[in-house]
Amino acid sequence: MRLAHISFAAAIAVLLSVPGTADASLFEKETQIRFNFELGGDWWFPKDDAITTIYGSSSKFGPRLGLGVVWFKEKIPVVHIESNLQLGWTGKRGFEVGETSGSSSGETTRIGLFPVGLEALVGIDALSEQVVVPFGAIGFDVIPWVVEDAAGTVTKGTKTGIHGRFGIAFLLDVIEPERAGWADGRSGINDAYLVIAGQSTKAPLTSQDSGLNLSGWSLRVTLKFVI
Repeated sequence: MRLAHISFAAAIAVLLSVPGTADASLFEKETQIRFNFELGGDWWFPKDDAITTIYGSSSKFGPRLGLGVVWFKEKIPVVHIESNLQLGWTGKRGFEVGETSGSSSGETTRIGLFPVGLEALVGIDALSEQVVVPFGAIGFDVIPWVVEDAAGTVTKGTKTGIHGRFGIAFLLDVIEPERAGWADGRSGINDAYLVIAGQSTKAPLTSQDSGLNLSGWSLRVTLKFVI
């Protein structure tokens, strides 16, 4: 959370340092609105020993889908703000541990997570067609989960949490400018990015919430399209 505050403060500092931004004429143009969608996935690295003992220290690559709205002012191209809805799935197979021996019993168990997140994102892009765009985001999560043991017994629940995400978006249009122009004209995609980010999640929010602790971090790789 502290990193999110630093990222936001840095964005504001850059904005104020640009010559002429204090001119009221800069604010005459209405805010521009665009939309984005994001496809990719991530690897989840849980922190709770109760999970890592059974399922290991990392998950398989799980799919992610993002939909969002982008706000920016063309005359103030230093930062842009996004409001994003994030959807995903993470699954992992493990082996049950004996209560007495503490060792693996060899019996298979499975866990599945279906995270849904709503976040606010700030990106720093001071240049037109900036190739590398650093960003930071904070958000709220609802994570339905399901566990199936070796006997076929299914246990379900939901955790709420918060997350902070920081990363870099690489503008892909510079690699094939002509193809990017063709895609813009045919599909309405203005920009395409390769996004690499790390996310830290705290779920549940309080220590009083017993049961599964889904806190951890993840490494995400996605393609983002702005239309």
